[in-house]
Amino acid sequence: TFSLDWKATDDLLIYATTRKGYKPGGINSAVGASTVPGYVPVYSPESVVDYEIGAKWDFQLSDNARGRLNVAAFRDDYTDIQRGASAINAAGNFIAFTNNVAEARIQGFEAEGFLLLGDHWTVSGAYSHLKSEYTKWIGADPLGAATGNIDLSNNPFANAQENKVSVNVQYHRELSGDRGEVIASLTVFTQDRS
Repeated sequence: TFSLDWKATDDLLIYATTRKGYKPGGINSAVGASTVPGYVPVYSPESVVDYEIGAKWDFQLSDNARGRLNVAAFRDDYTDIQRGASAINAAGNFIAFTNNVAEARIQGFEAEGFLLLGDHWTVSGAYSHLKSEYTKWIGADPLGAATGNIDLSNNPFANAQENKVSVNVQYHRELSGDRGEVIASLTVFTQDRS
């Protein structure tokens, strides 16, 4: 991780950061797999490099209203993505293995914040916009119609909805004495279909 932070004012922080993560490679040990197209005895680590810029802002609207807003834009470059594959070898046996078959780009922006209203109300919300796409993916036809590897890069990313929105309203009040606190909360959440 490498990050630069700039506190522009007491209430505003601006930052830029980059990170790199990886998932280790491994060994395929399928017997009789040497005749299977695309089979490799050793597959490489997959890795992702992330770039993000954003800001965190604390604000005061009035004596009874204050809040925080966080915004960020990001991009992930994802390489050597590992995917499970399967095929039938020359002897007619089913072979399952892992290979590095894809590359992808994931980018978007997100915003989240909250507003404290008086002593009892809190309103919070979040929105994210995500665009995920494979830039390269050559693999076996999942429908079995093609005998060789085909271009699968038009396939959607699993569980990567383009838009997500949530809003929460909360009311809280201390009870008299040592009887605790009453909290009532309502949350609304929606997202695109994957």
